[in-house]
Amino acid sequence: MTGIEPLEMKAARPGHIGFQKTAPQAVTGPEAPRRGDFGSRLAEALEYVNQKQNAASSIKRQSIIDPDSVDIGDVMTAIAESTMSLEAANRIINQMITSWNEITTTR
Repeated sequence: MTGIEPLEMKAARPGHIGFQKTAPQAVTGPEAPRRGDFGSRLAEALEYVNQKQNAASSIKRQSIIDPDSVDIGDVMTAIAESTMSLEAANRIINQMITSWNEITTTR
């Protein structure tokens, strides 16, 4: 009896794990790894939150001025994105403050 040969599985459809139609792209946007000091990274994150807030305000304003020019789904998505980014930033800042207080009081 011979040994069992390993089974080689190939991805046949785009939904399959391991299927790559094109070469992998570099990660960009807020989830991309960055180098730099903590202050600059925090400033970038807050700028990202600010951009989301401004985009939501702009699309809300447009929906009030000219309701037919904006899809309600886009308005709701922009509002949800801005709310989630603001809540995440708030949680992170609160945790940073708590951590700093713990560090300074446990000398």
